[in-house]
Amino acid sequence: MGRHRSAGHGEVATLARLEKHLNRQEITVNIGDSKRKFLQNSSQLTLELQEEVNKISESNLTWRDPLASKVISDESDLVQNLSSGAKKSFMRPSNKMRVQTPSIIHDMCATFVENFHDDMETIPQHLFHDNTWKESDETLANVTKNILDSLRDIWKNLAYNAEFVSAQKLDAFFQKYRIALEVQGAQHRLHSTSWYKDVKKLEDVVNRDRKKRCMCQDNGIFLLEVWYDEKPEI
Repeated sequence: MGRHRSAGHGEVATLARLEKHLNRQEITVNIGDSKRKFLQNSSQLTLELQEEVNKISESNLTWRDPLASKVISDESDLVQNLSSGAKKSFMRPSNKMRVQTPSIIHDMCATFVENFHDDMETIPQHLFHDNTWKESDETLANVTKNILDSLRDIWKNLAYNAEFVSAQKLDAFFQKYRIALEVQGAQHRLHSTSWYKDVKKLEDVVNRDRKKRCMCQDNGIFLLEVWYDEKPEI
């Protein structure tokens, strides 16, 4: 899978399928797709992932298993069983996305702990649980309104439109780290009509690639695009 398999490798996440249960036939197709992708690369990481996937009984997988959706979770036994070098390669993209906490934040927290004094002698009435609301109806209504306003903004997002998302397949999606991986051929980068029988097909590919980038950007997802002609290491 190109330089692919060092990022999360092998896993193909279809965002639309996260919204529904996979049936047995879909799981079989997904596992087959993952195994075929492994054959496109001969890196140590890919070879180890392929070996671990081959050990898994497909009949034991359910829609709840990330691998059934072609997603390889960094918390799965599949990754934990990798050699230290292969596991390091697998985790490298997500590790690059982690941001160190500024020293000023560490200092503020340390100062807070050092200066905190629990001198409360009695528990305030508003902290007692007596099956009554401590806030006024107006306060509760404002809190509810803020929550519903947030949900309205989220649900209007294109990423939650099943009709739109159904065609937006990503080669890998690390939900925990908000990272997506696309392994692309030259036809996606050069946009040459020689790759397609008609211009309409080329336009569809260009528009689909653009939608993926916009969808990831709008939802705070880092999209890493890797080209076949690049080196296999990340």
